[in-house]
Amino acid sequence: MTRSSKHRRRRSGGRRSSDADDRAGPRSKKAEGTDDRKNPKNASRRSGKRPVLRFVLMLGSLMVGFNACFYLWISQGDAMNAYLRFHARLVAAMLRVLGDDAAAAGKSIVSSRFSLSIEVGCDAVQASVFFILAVAVSPVSVPLLARVPYLLFGALCLSVINLFRILSLYFTGIYYPGAFEFVHIDVWQALFVFMPLVLWVAWLRKARGPRRGASNVAD
Repeated sequence: MTRSSKHRRRRSGGRRSSDADDRAGPRSKKAEGTDDRKNPKNASRRSGKRPVLRFVLMLGSLMVGFNACFYLWISQGDAMNAYLRFHARLVAAMLRVLGDDAAAAGKSIVSSRFSLSIEVGCDAVQASVFFILAVAVSPVSVPLLARVPYLLFGALCLSVINLFRILSLYFTGIYYPGAFEFVHIDVWQALFVFMPLVLWVAWLRKARGPRRGASNVAD
């Protein structure tokens, strides 16, 4: 009798412990599930990182694809040559307004003082495309059509700045020929890396408005 009662006590004790574990299990799972509710900042950080990661991957993929097309086909096409010749004629006309005897010869600007050839890379095409793509795929709650005016404005700004780049290189070649390569490569190429970024950040700050945070990021 004593042994059977002990076994019964052990069995009942085991059932009670298992029942207690079953009751505690859902509570612990429920407690884990409420961590995000208790810490909304952590949840917002995780949700805010996803659009940014998608933006970086999308922009990088689009730029890789465009650069591949640009160097394989666009830069060697007739449309690109016509675009560079147009730049040469436009800059030559601006120099004549300034009193210079410059003339356009194909992609080159020729004068009695200095000659300058406009080649691929001195056209602001890649900088403009980077800016356009960055604005177009930015994860902000602004309709695509509402972004078009700033897309045109930014691309126009970069094109105008590129004209001044060619003018500055022309006068650098006349008055400071030893600094031509430094101005051409170290100064202007670096500026054309940062200027699209500056224009994009300026638009992004304006698009987000006074509110900042996850509420301004599109899902």
